[in-house]
Amino acid sequence: MHGGADDAPPCNTFGFTGESIMKKIWLRSLLLTTCLLVSFQAVHSQEATTTSYIVVTLEDIVFEANSDEHFQLMLGSVAASGFRIQKNIWPSTTPVTLLSDQGLLPNATNAIPLFALPESQLEDQLGFILMVVDNRIQDQSQADDWLQQSFPTAVETASGPVALWSTNSNILSETTASRIDEIVEPLLGGNKLLGISAIRFSSDEDWGVREEVYQTTVEAETSFTLTYRISRVEVPENIEVKVLLEDMSVTENLEQVVIDSQASTAFSGETLNRLHRLLPFEGSYKIESDNPLLVNEVLLTGPIGPFLYLDVGINSDNFKSNLIFTQLIASIEFPFEITLTDESLGIDLKFRVEANFIGE
Repeated sequence: MHGGADDAPPCNTFGFTGESIMKKIWLRSLLLTTCLLVSFQAVHSQEATTTSYIVVTLEDIVFEANSDEHFQLMLGSVAASGFRIQKNIWPSTTPVTLLSDQGLLPNATNAIPLFALPESQLEDQLGFILMVVDNRIQDQSQADDWLQQSFPTAVETASGPVALWSTNSNILSETTASRIDEIVEPLLGGNKLLGISAIRFSSDEDWGVREEVYQTTVEAETSFTLTYRISRVEVPENIEVKVLLEDMSVTENLEQVVIDSQASTAFSGETLNRLHRLLPFEGSYKIESDNPLLVNEVLLTGPIGPFLYLDVGINSDNFKSNLIFTQLIASIEFPFEITLTDESLGIDLKFRVEANFIGE
C-alpha cells in the first residue's frame, strides 16, 4: 500500500494472548480503524484518471466605434479536425442587441464554446470558422424562425468546406471564408452577413493551445475584433455535475416572467449537448422586489465535461434578457455559487453547482 501501509502489521494479525477481553476488543477496534484509514489514504493519494481535451471558446466580439449603429447579432460556428465536426449557434432563441464598440461578452466568465474534443481524437489540423450575422428581419416571429430553422441550415451547409479545409493545409483560410460566404448568402433571407473569420492551427503548433487569449480583426464594412481562447483541459472520470437554480431577486416588481435555460458540459457528436429547461412548468413567475423568489430547480445533472456552460434567458411581455456563464472545468472548485446579473433590469439569479463521484 501507499502512504506507509507496507510498514503496518497485517490487518488480520492481532496476537492478544493473555490480555483481558475488553483490552482485546479495544485494540482490535483501534487496529482495524488504522488499517481502514491507511487504505482510504492510499486510494485517494493516487492520481485521478483524466481525459485531455482541446477546447476553443469565443471570449468576446467588439465592433469598431460608430454611434449610429446597433446590431441584432446571431453567431454560427463550425469547427473541425479531420472530418470530426462540431457546430454551435448562439443565441439559440432570439437575436442579441449589441451597440457598436460594445463588447458582446463583457465579463471574464462569459464565453461561448465552439469546440471541445478529446486530444487523442484530433487530427493534424484544427480549423474553425465563425459567421457573424445581423438580423434585418423586422417581424420578430419571422426573425426567430430564421434563427431556429434557416440559420442551422446555413451552418450545416458550411460544414463540408470547413472539414475539407481542416484536412488540407494547401487550402487557404481566405479561400474557405470566401467559399462559405458564397454558400450562405442565398440562405440569409434578408439578413446581413457581417463577416466570416477562419482560423486554423496544426499539431506542430499544439493546436494553438496557450494561456493567453487570441485576438483577430475581421475587415469588413463594419470591422470587428474577435477574442478567443484555445485551452487544454484535463477532465476527471466518474464525476457527475448538478446545477441548481436557487433563487431570483429583482430591484423592481416583475410579472409574467419565464426562465428559458440551457446548460451543457460537452459536445455530443456534432452539436452542443444542451439540456433545456423552461420554468415554471406552467404559467409564469411574479417576483416582488423585497421578496426573492425561491426557485430550487435543477437545470442540469450529468457527467462532467471540459466546461460548464449556462445560457439563461429571462423573458416577459416587456423585456428579454440573456445571461451567460462559461468556465473551464479545470478552474472550478466544487461546490461553488454563481450569481448572474442583468444590471439594466436589476435582476440577480443565484446558482449552486455540485460535483459527486458516481463510481464505475
